[in-house]
Amino acid sequence: MRLYLIRHAVAEPRETWTSDDSSRPLTRKGVRSAQRVASALGRMGLDPGVVITSPYVRCAQTADILAEALGSPGLVDHDDRLEPGFGPRALADVLSGRQGQDEVVLVGHEPDMSDVVAALTGGSRVDFKKGAVARIDLYALDPPAGLLAWLAPPSVLAP
Repeated sequence: MRLYLIRHAVAEPRETWTSDDSSRPLTRKGVRSAQRVASALGRMGLDPGVVITSPYVRCAQTADILAEALGSPGLVDHDDRLEPGFGPRALADVLSGRQGQDEVVLVGHEPDMSDVVAALTGGSRVDFKKGAVARIDLYALDPPAGLLAWLAPPSVLAP
């Protein structure tokens, strides 16, 4: 399985946001960046069986933009386990029942995405920018383990 981990794009600043953090949306810049990254992933041939996202607004918006760019808005599945605090232990549960899918996308938060990459690939630390994408080629699902194929910030995917 090819697992794509995506950190949500740029959201409204936490310091100035007065509502619940879970409702913090993408900025205009974040929307444009997510659209460019999604378009680049589409050109690369990404064809996931599902896009699983944190229910937080900024992640859901990022996931929706990706699914729309891929021409499959029905791909998005909101999963509370991807809320902040998601980690390697929850990954096996999230992926259970998805063994037949060649490509799965997860959209989440930091430091969660970095922690999952580290756990799957033997402890490497990565700099997971907002809107970045990592592809992990999983060779085991329970417990999950894989190889980091690539990690790209939005500036590389969509300059």
